[in-house]
Amino acid sequence: MVKMNGGKGTLLEHNIKLLFEAIGFNAQTRKIIRNNGHNYEIDVYAEDKEENIRIIVQCKQYESSPLQTRDWIHQWNDKYRHLKKPFRLNKFVLAIWGGSVSTEHKKLANGLGHAIWDESQIARYQKLANEKKVGLRDIILKELNIERKQKPDSRQLGRQFVIPKVKLSDIIAQLEIKGFSATIETEDKYLFPFYVADLKVDCNRPSDKFKYKKDFGRFFCALSEETIQCREDQDDTFVSVKISENYPEGWQELQTVIDINKVEEEIRKRGSDKKIFYFSNLQDEFDDLDGVYKEDRKELVKLILKCYREDIEYENQKVNKRYRTEIEKLDDKIQLLQHDNQTSKETIKHLKSQIPRASNQRSINALYRRISEEELKIQSRESKIELFEEKSSDLSERMESELADIENKYRDRAENSVSVYKFTPKKDEIVIYDSNVYFIPQVVSQVKVENPNSSTTTQIIIEYDGHYSLGKCSLCNETINDLNSIFFCSKCMAILCRSHRILCNTCQQVFCKDDVWVCPVCHKPFCHDEKKISCAKCSSIVDPHCAVKCSDCGKIFCYNDIKQCKVCKNYYCGEHITTCRICGENVCNHCLEQCKLCGNKACINDFLECDICHNTYCKKCLVGREKLLSSEKDIRCKKCFEEKPPLGVKIKRIFSKS
Repeated sequence: MVKMNGGKGTLLEHNIKLLFEAIGFNAQTRKIIRNNGHNYEIDVYAEDKEENIRIIVQCKQYESSPLQTRDWIHQWNDKYRHLKKPFRLNKFVLAIWGGSVSTEHKKLANGLGHAIWDESQIARYQKLANEKKVGLRDIILKELNIERKQKPDSRQLGRQFVIPKVKLSDIIAQLEIKGFSATIETEDKYLFPFYVADLKVDCNRPSDKFKYKKDFGRFFCALSEETIQCREDQDDTFVSVKISENYPEGWQELQTVIDINKVEEEIRKRGSDKKIFYFSNLQDEFDDLDGVYKEDRKELVKLILKCYREDIEYENQKVNKRYRTEIEKLDDKIQLLQHDNQTSKETIKHLKSQIPRASNQRSINALYRRISEEELKIQSRESKIELFEEKSSDLSERMESELADIENKYRDRAENSVSVYKFTPKKDEIVIYDSNVYFIPQVVSQVKVENPNSSTTTQIIIEYDGHYSLGKCSLCNETINDLNSIFFCSKCMAILCRSHRILCNTCQQVFCKDDVWVCPVCHKPFCHDEKKISCAKCSSIVDPHCAVKCSDCGKIFCYNDIKQCKVCKNYYCGEHITTCRICGENVCNHCLEQCKLCGNKACINDFLECDICHNTYCKKCLVGREKLLSSEKDIRCKKCFEEKPPLGVKIKRIFSKS
C-alpha cells in the first residue's frame, strides 16, 4: 500500500485502486466509459464479477484550495443517475484527501445513496489493509450498504418450509356463510421437497479468446427416491409433482451426497445443450458493446446500429442539406411561374370583358392578339412547371435512395461485424451458484357439506400458492377452483358449477336439472315444491301464472289452449269461443249475433243499424257512404237500398235475392 503523505491527485487514485485490489476487486484508474454519446472519466473503477458488484470512485485531493464538497456531490449525483442503469453500478464514492468532511455533507451524500470517504477513513482502511486484516472486504461493503449474495454450499442445503396462503378453515367458513353446514371428515397434510438451483455458465477460454457469462435461470427438481424431474422456469412457480411419501420424515434418506449429485447432474445436462451465441468484435470502437453477448442476432445488430446512429444522422444531414437546397430552389421557381400564370389568366379575363365594348373591328383584333399572346405565355410557363416538377421529383427519389444506401451500408457493417459461435459449455463451466430445498405443502381433505334435506362429500385440495380445488361438477366433471363458482343442489346436494346451476324462478334457490321442471308456456324453471297446475286439454304441467279459467265451464287451461274474446275480454276454452265471419277475430258465444238477412254469425261490433228501417244487420248486408251519391241517410241495408234507392241513383239488380 502506498503511503499518503501529499502529492498529486494520481497518488490518491493509485491508493484507492490498491485498496480495492486488496479486498479482491479488479480495479483500474482513469477509465473512460461512454454513454449516449458522452465520455465520462472515472478516477477509480472497481468491479467484482463473482458477486456482480461495481463501484466508481471520484478522488479529490486538496492542499490549499477551498473544499467544494456540496457541489461535487450534486454534480456527480447527476452523472451517476445516467450511468447507474446501463453499467449496473452499485455505489458511488467521493474520496477526499486534505481535510475533514462535515456531518451535513455526509448526511447529504447518504440521502442520495452515495458515500464520502474523508482523510481519516481512507487512512483507517489503509492501515487495516497493511495489517492484512481478515474481513476487511466485509467491513468496507457493509459500511457502503452493499448487499452481498452469498454462494451457498450445495452439500449444506438450507430448508425452507413454504406457508400456504389459504387455510382450510377459511374455506369452511365461506361455505357456512353461503348457508351450508360443513364438517371436516379427514385432513391429510403432505410436504413435497423441491431442490431449487440457480444455474449459470461462466466461460473464459484464452485459446479462442471467448468469454461468456449467462444466467440460465432457475431450475426446480422434485426430489423422490425413484424419479428426478427437472425443468427450467423463469418465474417463481413450482413444478407440481405428486409423491406418495410423507415429508420431511423421508427427507433424511434423500439428503445423501449421491442423490444431490444426481440432481445436479440432471441440472448440468440442461445447461450443456448446444446453443448459438452471437457477439461483436467492436469493443474497441464502441464502449457500449463491451462484453455484450446475445442469443438473438437481430437484437445485437440493432444494438450495433444504435451505436452507429450518430454517424448515420451526420451523413443523412449532409445528404438532406445538399438535395434540399436544390429542391427548394425549384419549388421557388414553380411558385413564381404559377403566380405569373394566375396574373395572365386575370389579364385574359379582363381583355375578354373589353371585347363587347370595343368601338371598331381594329380594336377587337388588337384585343384578340393580346389574348393569344397571354395564352402562349401560359402554355410556355406550364411546360416549365412540368419540367421543374419532374426535376424536383427526381431529386427527391435520389435523396431517398442515398439515405437508404447510408442505412444499408451501416446495417451491412453491423451484420458483418457479428460473429457466430456454436458454444457448448463444459462441465466445469456450468456453475450452480445458489441452491436450496423447499418443502411445498399440500392439504387434501374430505369435507361433508349438508343442508336440512340432504348431504354430500367433496374433496378439497389446497396448494401452497393459494390455489385450491373444491371438487368436480356432477354434470360436466370440470374441477371447480373458486368458492364463488361452486354450488350445491338444494334438494339432492349434487355439486354444480356456475354453468350448470339452475335457479328456481320462484324461490331463487339452486337446483340440478333432475330437481326442476320447466313451464312449457314461459319456459322458466321451477322446483318441485312450487305450486303447479295441469291443463284440462293438453294435460301439461304449467306455472299458475301461465294458466287461466274458462269463464263458461270453469275448467283451467294453459295459455296455449285458451283464447280471449275480443269483445268482452274474457277467456274461454275452444268449446265456448268461435271465429267472427266478418273480422276473423275470436269471439265468445255471448258476444255473437245472427244477421237477419244473410244468417251469418258475427261479433256484435260488426253489426250496424239501417238508417231507413232501423233494423240491425251485419256489415256485409249494409251499403255504406262510399256507395251512395247523395242522401241524408248514409247507411242502408240491402232491402231498403233496393226498395228506396237514393235520389238520382239508377240501379239494376245488383243484389241477388236471399
